[in-house]
Amino acid sequence: MREASRPIAVVTGSTERLPEPDNQAPYSIVHRFERQAAQYPDRIAVGTTRETLCYNDVNKTANRIARAIIAQRGIDPEPVVILMEAGAAAIAAILGVLKSNKFYVLLKPSQPRARNDYILQDLQAGIIITNHDSLSLARQLARDDCRLLDIDGLDGGFSSENLALSYSPDNRAYVIYTSGSLGQPKGIVHSHRTALHFRMKGAARLDIGEKDRVTSVGLDIFTPIISGAASFPWNVNKDGLAGLTGWLMDQEITVYRSFPTAFRHFLATLSGNENFPKLRLISLIGEPLYRKDVEMFKRYFPPSCLLINNLGSTETGTFSQYVIDSSSEIAGNIVPAGYGTEDVEVLLLDDTGKEVEVNCIGEIAVKSRYLSLGYWRKPELTKSKFLSDPKDADKRIYLTGDVGRMSKDGCLDCLGRKDFQVKVRSLRVDTREVEASLRDHAGIKEAIVIAQEHPSGDMRLIAYFVPQTIPPPTIGELRNFLKEKISDHMIPSTLVRLDALPLTATGKVDRGSLPDPGKGRPELETIFVPPQSAAEAKLVEIWAKLLCLDCVGVNDNFFELGGDSLLAVRLIASIEEAFGKQLIPAEIFQWPTIAQLAVALNQEKPLHSSSSLISIQPRGSQPPFFWVHGDSSNSFLPHYLGWDQPIYGLEHQSQDGKTARYDRVESIASHYLQEVFKVQSKGPYFLGGYSFGALVAFEMAQQLKKAGENVSLLALLDPPSITRSHSFSALVSSLTDGRTGIAALRDGVRRHLRCLEQVEGREKLNYVLSRVQSKVCDAVQRATRPINRILQKMIWTAYVVRGRPIPPPLRRPYILEIYHRARLKYVPQRYPGRAFYIRGDSKSMDHAKAWSRLMADGMEICEVHGDHSEVIKEPNSRLWAEKLNTGLKAAREADARQPRALPHR
Repeated sequence: MREASRPIAVVTGSTERLPEPDNQAPYSIVHRFERQAAQYPDRIAVGTTRETLCYNDVNKTANRIARAIIAQRGIDPEPVVILMEAGAAAIAAILGVLKSNKFYVLLKPSQPRARNDYILQDLQAGIIITNHDSLSLARQLARDDCRLLDIDGLDGGFSSENLALSYSPDNRAYVIYTSGSLGQPKGIVHSHRTALHFRMKGAARLDIGEKDRVTSVGLDIFTPIISGAASFPWNVNKDGLAGLTGWLMDQEITVYRSFPTAFRHFLATLSGNENFPKLRLISLIGEPLYRKDVEMFKRYFPPSCLLINNLGSTETGTFSQYVIDSSSEIAGNIVPAGYGTEDVEVLLLDDTGKEVEVNCIGEIAVKSRYLSLGYWRKPELTKSKFLSDPKDADKRIYLTGDVGRMSKDGCLDCLGRKDFQVKVRSLRVDTREVEASLRDHAGIKEAIVIAQEHPSGDMRLIAYFVPQTIPPPTIGELRNFLKEKISDHMIPSTLVRLDALPLTATGKVDRGSLPDPGKGRPELETIFVPPQSAAEAKLVEIWAKLLCLDCVGVNDNFFELGGDSLLAVRLIASIEEAFGKQLIPAEIFQWPTIAQLAVALNQEKPLHSSSSLISIQPRGSQPPFFWVHGDSSNSFLPHYLGWDQPIYGLEHQSQDGKTARYDRVESIASHYLQEVFKVQSKGPYFLGGYSFGALVAFEMAQQLKKAGENVSLLALLDPPSITRSHSFSALVSSLTDGRTGIAALRDGVRRHLRCLEQVEGREKLNYVLSRVQSKVCDAVQRATRPINRILQKMIWTAYVVRGRPIPPPLRRPYILEIYHRARLKYVPQRYPGRAFYIRGDSKSMDHAKAWSRLMADGMEICEVHGDHSEVIKEPNSRLWAEKLNTGLKAAREADARQPRALPHR
């Protein structure tokens, strides 16, 4: 199938070579767009869930923005920052910047504040273009000498006619910042010539034209309008993925573009009953594509639809492509990168720069006359990555940093990164960024970080460091230092002190000679103390198994041994199984050593106090944040909210096994408020909650408002559904489940028949018997689940009647039953305020709309990956925690403009 996958007129089915894009020599992006606007003035240029603009509207808005920029900054070429989410406004702003003879950098408000701060400092831009939605953040980011232009409040006096300026195709068009190797992002610069070439080449290759309607998820939203097509970008952060299916069908989308990860999450929302008659092409780029993805593509999309796997980079654009149709078969687990595109020559080079033989591994390099200009203010990096072509002075060679192998027919397989980027907890980490952070410590002379697979199967980071000072910095000191500089998932599990780093004969660090940290106890400042009691011995056994260590002392800190928030959750489960006592994640932080934990476990009284309030992080100068039923998030929330943010948790009832005292949402909220008042007697209040806890936080805010108190922030993390008729909701759910089940059964039968065709003889019987056994086990579990629930309820009822504590295994189902009944009785009222709403991508947009209708002042919506149980866990939690931090800061700033006394004791 590889030969059939060559990228030559693949979309139309023709065997002719794709047409070359227009000669851009005399053109710029501005010229190209204005030509499209003149040819298709009334055709849709961009459509979002908020608005739809035709080409003429976009052009006129861009002209007014350009004149507003020139009025403030003149026409000299300089960088301009655009701070807003992708959409119609962003496209108009981009064109406005280009029409003003300047070049742009597009910043997303959802990016970490530190990243945006660095980019602004690196650019030294004199103006930030924004809109009402991002104006507050723009004011925070802007330096004293940086001007702001809010395009939503643009002066109506600016003309909407095209400007009479000359635009050279060799002028800079934009700078895109990507992850850097030295701890900071790097800016990649493109001219009008290369930028226009990338887009026109891409449009021609995919046959995108004026009849197409293109949806981009997380990718460039600008390409379609260069070709007269309509751009319908989909904002995952605001609109989620649950509504994407309806969007593709309602808008009659013909081309879908995204990263493979977003595509997979989109597939997870499909039932198999959807119909995409207009969709002819799915184009994916940026990450590996797997055989399983292809199987799902074939299952959910019509045979006429094609799947394109693209390989490219910001520096080169797409340079390799693999086309898949309904008959394509993928031999390995990873889809090939495919064949080189027009105007590009793909090379595989060894360490000396020579091309390798067929089927040999080498670094992927791209030769072309249309490459990035280089890196912003990094001439040495540009020189090392962009090489001159000795055979053609008009071309250059870019070293991608990826390694690959090319077959005899010219098909390329990409085998991953040559450099040091790795995946930890599903998040990409550049180990050199961690090294740079370690080297920032005054006590560190040299540092090397590598990735190593842990015996548990997880990828872990190992840091080797050479100290600068005597005595050397302790492991605990280094961990605390890193927490202030990098994300939790980037902190190495193990830190190893060396007298010197091993070197090769040429003086380079010999990473292959770094010592294996093994299973020995890390070098800690704590003196080793063996267990003194049965409880300590049992805990040592649990810790050693979980951390894969041969030796653990009772005074060793769990986190200095390599533990993290994810392992803390697993540790709690093991302790509960061994000791029959329930813990919460915050208590692992409270008692991080075996000696401390053993004392707590040996106490006759329950580990939790009678109060529902726990101090997750009591110190800090900011107003406290009260977090209802945060569960595992309590362990990592301080890292994302900052060490100056006091955080208090409100925990579930009955964790000590006693009967729940409060069984209505109103009474639970009232009880929690009494606990809150012990910490903060007067507003403004900052509240939030997860799942049923979000519903309780909502009612707490209602009661505070009725009492005349100010609630500055109400955060709802994946709250339960709000329906007027629960019976009707259940009926709809059952019907939907029935339709989905029938489709799944049909697909399952087809899949098993295909598998049976591929095996012979006795293997057919073995296959059938194994599948029947699996189905029987599943059926037994489903059949016995209701009986188990009835038995559990009978048992905990007997304990409650006798006044005895409910056994630990039954406490969670008991309290969940209490919450379920409380939710059914609760009738939510309209809230006289605003909420920050976060939902997992398993929830529908109807869920968000129902909550939105309750908010008198509106609701900010944020979607993150993961279903209801996964959204609270890392790494999914990082996004919503960082957005929550931004929301807290914005709320505090709003309060600062209206000062109030805030007693905090």
